[in-house]
Amino acid sequence: MKNGKLGISTLIASAVVVIIVGFVFTIIDSNKEYVKNNKTNNVEIKNEERNDIEKKETETKTETNSTKEIKEETKKEVKETKTETKTETKKEVKETKTETKTETKKETTKTNSNTTKTETTTKVETKTETKKDNEANININVSNNNSVIINDNGSSTTNANSTKPNNNTNNSQNANNNNQTTNTPTNQAQEPTQIETVDLSKIVSDKTIIPDKYNTGVKGSLTKYNFGMDLGLLIKLSGNAVVFNFTFKQNHIPEITIQNMDFTGYDKVAIYGGGENATDSKIKLIFKNCKFNFVSTPANLDTDITVEFQNCSIQNFGGSNASFNKCFFGGSSHDGMNPHRNVTVKNSYFAGINTYDAQNARHYDGVQMYGSNTIDNLLVENLKFTNCRFEVPAINEVRNGVPSKSGVNAPIMFALEYDNGNNVTFENIIANGGGYSVYAGTKNGVSYKNLTFKNVKIGYAHLFGILYPMTDANKANTKFINFDHYDSLYVSSVWKDNKGVHVITTNDTLIERKLTCETDKGNFNFNMPAHPKLTRENNNTFKFSQMPYDIDNTITNKDIKYVKCYDTTNTDTLSNENLIRTQKF
Repeated sequence: MKNGKLGISTLIASAVVVIIVGFVFTIIDSNKEYVKNNKTNNVEIKNEERNDIEKKETETKTETNSTKEIKEETKKEVKETKTETKTETKKEVKETKTETKTETKKETTKTNSNTTKTETTTKVETKTETKKDNEANININVSNNNSVIINDNGSSTTNANSTKPNNNTNNSQNANNNNQTTNTPTNQAQEPTQIETVDLSKIVSDKTIIPDKYNTGVKGSLTKYNFGMDLGLLIKLSGNAVVFNFTFKQNHIPEITIQNMDFTGYDKVAIYGGGENATDSKIKLIFKNCKFNFVSTPANLDTDITVEFQNCSIQNFGGSNASFNKCFFGGSSHDGMNPHRNVTVKNSYFAGINTYDAQNARHYDGVQMYGSNTIDNLLVENLKFTNCRFEVPAINEVRNGVPSKSGVNAPIMFALEYDNGNNVTFENIIANGGGYSVYAGTKNGVSYKNLTFKNVKIGYAHLFGILYPMTDANKANTKFINFDHYDSLYVSSVWKDNKGVHVITTNDTLIERKLTCETDKGNFNFNMPAHPKLTRENNNTFKFSQMPYDIDNTITNKDIKYVKCYDTTNTDTLSNENLIRTQKF
């Protein structure tokens, strides 16, 4: 029994051990599973953390890329803004607003010009700064209808009737800002030009001004003359001609001045003197700012009687003993002048000689000298033209399909037919047009001596050449000094008013040319159209108003103190070699 009890006890003990061992293993397995699960969870956590990190890194990269994109967009916007700003500046021909500080004691002027500088932030904001002594270069293309004006605010406008100092017709320019044509401003805003401090005392205005339609002829209001008005003289009416006759004792007055009078209601104003009742003393009749159709004096007018014309507009003058200063000749189908002896003409303009005439087959000249066909042996002598300009293009206008019967011979026609000649001078002359621009010759056996052409600039509006072929005898009696084509622009009137600075420019050459105006507020450029090449085949297709004469280039900066004008067609250099005009205000 004892052994049986022992076996049972042993079994029970073994079972307990088995149970305990099993429990232990269960615990161990649980711990292993827990560790395994814990490791898995840790791995998952780490994976999740890694994923979160990677996600954050991706988001960071995405944000970085977005930032880069934003920066790129910002740069693009900045670039576009700069481009738009520059383009807008170019389109508007942005000109400077100047801040001027004046020190009265030193009488010097410091100018802050309006060069525009653009700075851009990420908000794409623009900031404008004013930089000292910098100005914009402005380019303007011009045609022939209205004046092109550069405004203070940078915009470009047109003005059909620019301010001018007299009432002559304005032949100014037109610009079309909508189309890129030759009439459209190009290269409107270039990089600013550095302007050094200018010593205005060294800027000297030109003393001799080229004549044009603005600085010659009548100005302002005129009184229409009616026969019977008291002018202080005994005046008669002969047909439709007003006659001043100095054979009348009542007219023996030393000096008589008539001004601001319009005589164009009459065909002619005739001035007589001499004969048995001739004056024993000097008499001078002066016309100031008066307008005429025709004015005549006898070829043999008494030498004690002289007639003086100042700032007058005249279709034609013929005769002797007369002087002219700042006068305009033309506007009809007649010669501008037929002088005989003792005539001086200075600072005067001959233009619009060949107007339309469907009735008379005649040829006209700016000035023609041929002698007297009524008085024998009366020399054509003592004639002098100084600083005169002739714009007489060989145009044969057509109206309603009918061509004009009249035509142009030459700006200057020295062609003696009836009398010999002596002592005739043309000096400092601009002559443009004609079949030939200048004739110097004789016929019918007459001759001349002492004919001089000095400093004569010839344009390209002629059909054939600058000088009609001459005989050897006439060549021997003629001096040509600096007589040739002129390959440059020229500037005549320059003035300043409440619209700015007006620069009157002409191009008598066959190519488009460039005008640069240097001022104390910057440099301004204008493109001047070429003069058309006239031929027998095409000269009936043009009008005088289409020619590039007296173009009004206007800079609307009223603070400009000086302007120096250069022809920069073939160079960007401003030098005395291409300086054509200077004016200080």
